[in-house]
Amino acid sequence: MSRVRERFLHSKVTVWRASGYTEANPYGDGWAFLGVYDCSYITNGSLTRDDEGNEFRPLATIYTQTDSMQFGDRVVIGDFTGTPLPVVGAQTVRTRKTKQPLVGVQDYTFQTG
Repeated sequence: MSRVRERFLHSKVTVWRASGYTEANPYGDGWAFLGVYDCSYITNGSLTRDDEGNEFRPLATIYTQTDSMQFGDRVVIGDFTGTPLPVVGAQTVRTRKTKQPLVGVQDYTFQTG
């Protein structure tokens, strides 16, 4: 196994987004299932800043070619289709970065914490 390949773990990521926001219920009704996507990830990143400028240490850095995740979504590494958002193990997306390769599909990097 190459050094680059062994550095990253390959799996799927399951994504949920907060739903049900109305003026009558500003806290929402729960979480809506968005989907399961292929990804590569590493854990325990170095100190960085999130999209709001706050410093944090990422629990996971997720690399994927889907742009469906956004700041505030909850994610779990693995395939959790058909189940509600797990209380334990779900992480919040804190940053989203886009990289344009010379050839091929755009790559997206998401950090959770």
